Amino acid sequence: MTILLFLFFLGLLILAHELGHFLAAKRFGGIVEEFAIGFPPRIFVRKIKDTVYSLGLIIFGGFVKLRGDDNPNDPEGFLNLPAKNRLIIVLAGIIFNVILAYLLFSLSLVIGYPRESEKIFVSGFLNKNSQAANIFQVGDQIVRVRSEGSDYSFNNVQELAKFLREKKGQKIEIFYVREGELRVTTVVPPVGFYLGNFTLYRTSFPYNLYYALEETLLNFYKIVKGFFILIKNILLRESVNLEVVGPVGIYGLFDNVKQFGLGYVLYFIAVLSLNLAFINIFPFPALDGGRLIFILAEMVRGKKVDYLKEEAIHRVGFVLLFALLIFITIKDFIRLLK
Repeated sequence: MTILLFLFFLGLLILAHELGHFLAAKRFGGIVEEFAIGFPPRIFVRKIKDTVYSLGLIIFGGFVKLRGDDNPNDPEGFLNLPAKNRLIIVLAGIIFNVILAYLLFSLSLVIGYPRESEKIFVSGFLNKNSQAANIFQVGDQIVRVRSEGSDYSFNNVQELAKFLREKKGQKIEIFYVREGELRVTTVVPPVGFYLGNFTLYRTSFPYNLYYALEETLLNFYKIVKGFFILIKNILLRESVNLEVVGPVGIYGLFDNVKQFGLGYVLYFIAVLSLNLAFINIFPFPALDGGRLIFILAEMVRGKKVDYLKEEAIHRVGFVLLFALLIFITIKDFIRLLK
């Protein structure tokens, strides 16, 4: 059920993205040959005017097929629409992911909303056989850590995680609170738990609409900031404290998030939707952002970039992205096995 639920939400993110492209294409002159919810085999097909609407048995996600998106010789095709129209159609998928995030944040705020605090909690476990899973429970508050006779307190997850990495293979004592009772246990890092620093808040309608906007902007800022910190550390060959995960890693996070209820799940999916928007707007070939660069170049130069050259660049970009996805997925599996 967890896998099905995860795939459903993942499909929702993709569907919102494709719906943005679909509606923008309909509004700005593009001919949509097919708008599909799910993937083949098809269980429902109906053609209305120029568009085939289909429902696939594999209901996670969807796609939009635009006429002439691979044929520069089609006078009514996508590639021959005015540049500003193509710009809007490409941007629409990204915008819809941001809108979806805002709506999910709004619901999360009403149901129960996670907000950062200075308290650090156990939020999940790497696997059921980990050292931590046999000691801690989700919701335990980490108060302090004792190592070599000295006590250490932490105000954020990153500092504690870094400390635990530095103490790898050494015995340490972790003081934690469960149901108001202070407890202590001895562990040897790596411990095998996920940590979070949040408390649950609720806001009523219509205040949730304002705070959802605040959450959307704040989380998008964090994503952008985290990305540039990652790039800077890689270029300067500094240690990278941020972790990049793929679908398998995201599923592992989702499996732990669901223990905190629907409000937190919606919050988590909203953050994923913002991540998807950011990734797609990034100016890399094969992504929406890469296509935006070519459209903007056309608008500045006053003439189109050679189609064959552009497509060759996008194909190379796709291969690189696919290779990166495989690499990250392998790392996720190795991390889970460890």
